[in-house]
Amino acid sequence: MVNFAATNMKKAPRRGGRNSGMTLAEMKEGDRARIVRVGGEEAVKRHLGALGFVAGTIVRVAGESYGNMILAVHESRIAVNDATARNVEVCNV
Repeated sequence: MVNFAATNMKKAPRRGGRNSGMTLAEMKEGDRARIVRVGGEEAVKRHLGALGFVAGTIVRVAGESYGNMILAVHESRIAVNDATARNVEVCNV
């Protein structure tokens, strides 16, 4: 019989560094973050990747319009809906 209380089990490190697990949907206007992971359907991930939403990219919330987030990515402004924003994991910079 194994005594689980006596075993030395370590938790796996969290991915993404500071504030890992936060999504774009949780950000407020003016916030900046680094993209950690893009989730969702493969076609959506490809489309977002083509727009510059890839791991390591810094994004800034530039505003909101008709319920969509306006994000500054590189030199562009891109609007994403809430469902898409919930699929992009970020960490603060």
